[in-house]
Amino acid sequence: MENVGRSLLIYIPCHSDFDLAIIQAKQIKREFRTYNKNINSFIQKIEIIISVNYFEPSKSQLELANTVSDLVILNTKLLLADANIANGFMVAYQRRADFFWILSANDELLDLGFSKMANALNNEVDLLVTCTPEANQMSVINNVIDPSIKGYSFGLISGVIYNCRTLKLFFNISQFFIWTGWSQLSVIQNAINQKGFLNIKSINTFEIYKQRQTEPGELAHKYGHSFYGYILLGYIFAKTKNEKKKFITTYIIRNTFRISLYRRKVTASNKIINSDNYLYWNQDLAEAAIKHISIILYFYYYLFCRLPFFRLTRKFNHSKKKLL
Repeated sequence: MENVGRSLLIYIPCHSDFDLAIIQAKQIKREFRTYNKNINSFIQKIEIIISVNYFEPSKSQLELANTVSDLVILNTKLLLADANIANGFMVAYQRRADFFWILSANDELLDLGFSKMANALNNEVDLLVTCTPEANQMSVINNVIDPSIKGYSFGLISGVIYNCRTLKLFFNISQFFIWTGWSQLSVIQNAINQKGFLNIKSINTFEIYKQRQTEPGELAHKYGHSFYGYILLGYIFAKTKNEKKKFITTYIIRNTFRISLYRRKVTASNKIINSDNYLYWNQDLAEAAIKHISIILYFYYYLFCRLPFFRLTRKFNHSKKKLL
């Protein structure tokens, strides 16, 4: 039968959170084994791959990882985070998976979270995506970048399972957009551009994995490249000069009070790939794009990048707690 015997490849990229990747793999294996009767017979095989970047696991860690996964890929210092994520698309293509899920080691799966994702898969959907309950339910999408779709987790690596049978020919685009921090969105948007639309199915985010919060002080270091990379992503995918201008102008105005949070102060380095100043140069490219489309917008941006709104907000909240 057409709907029987499909495989799901779960690719878990990790770094020093290697132990969390092992926990994810353990839960999936246990759940697939224990609840196999409750998991759609459509998915008859799972393959778990743990891919490590810029970290050297101990011998005991590796031994444990090999017992709960089908393959451990050790990239050591060869790859950094976004290159590791993008590499998952090529691994899925090479291993001829039917469905492909990039699962963050830090997005802790809830009990039966894996089973619910597996049960929601079928041949008719191009993408299975998690979303918040209040999101407008959709079955077809024709864009994920401009404008972004509220409530849907297209930008979160753990939030999407890809149907390789309909999308695998678009996976290679991920390699060209690593430096934006949005290789996953580049795959989806490129597929939309080529096919005209994608069929999607949604599932409640809060039934799949725990929500995690990042401290404001860590945001610039962890996600600064993504903040600026999104500007470049939108600029590249916009079809006309007017669309490019509209996209960047809207993005800067909407993120006015986030600019000083994500803008990074970096020092010159002879390292193009530097884990300390991660992809810092895409900030320079994004600022050049802002200046190119509008000198007035650039002055607006430059003004607000020097006003530390997030620090003032943090101080206000701290003072407020003292008064309580």
